Amino acid sequence: MRITNNSLQEEVAARETLERRLCELRTELERMQAENAAEWGKRERLETEKLNLERENKKLRAECADLQERIERKGGRR
Repeated sequence: MRITNNSLQEEVAARETLERRLCELRTELERMQAENAAEWGKRERLETEKLNLERENKKLRAECADLQERIERKGGRR
């Protein structure tokens, strides 16, 4: 009976240890999922900003080329 009681106590202690570890791992997983979601949001914002800057750059290059053409035409008229 004494051996069975010790064995049962060891199993209970091992189970409690595993449950604590499982709780710690779940907490860590939740933290990492939240961190991952934040990083994805940041990445998407940066990607959108990059696309907007590329569009603006393209627009400014076109304006620059247009102004360059105008300058060349005015210079040719003289």
